[in-house]
Amino acid sequence: MVTKVITVRITDSLSLVDQTFRMHKIRHLPVINQENQLVGIVTLSDLLPYILPRITEEGYVSHHDVADEIGLEKIMTQNPITLNATDSLIKAVAIMAEQKFGCIPIVERSNHLVGIITQIDVLKFLHRTLALDS
Repeated sequence: MVTKVITVRITDSLSLVDQTFRMHKIRHLPVINQENQLVGIVTLSDLLPYILPRITEEGYVSHHDVADEIGLEKIMTQNPITLNATDSLIKAVAIMAEQKFGCIPIVERSNHLVGIITQIDVLKFLHRTLALDS
């Protein structure tokens, strides 16, 4: 689990969300409200249709102008499935495999975000474990 989680706020523009993905080279962003409670999750795949340039009669036009008129709540997954820090890795992997999730936010009481587990985190753990057995 990663505990220094990069997040976006529900009030952030889609262009700011895009910048955050690019700057940190990540694919999942928990969305928090003013009270730092988890309210959703947005993935790079969710965002791409809104920010990819499109061709018009005038030439290439950025979607950012249009995208920023769309609220983040329209494209994010609201009330995502979460786990507690005390839940097992087996439980996380089962949910990720069954639901085809790339990540699961980790919360404590009052939906306060404390971490995130991603497919890459699981693969790194598996690699370390298997390397010890070699």
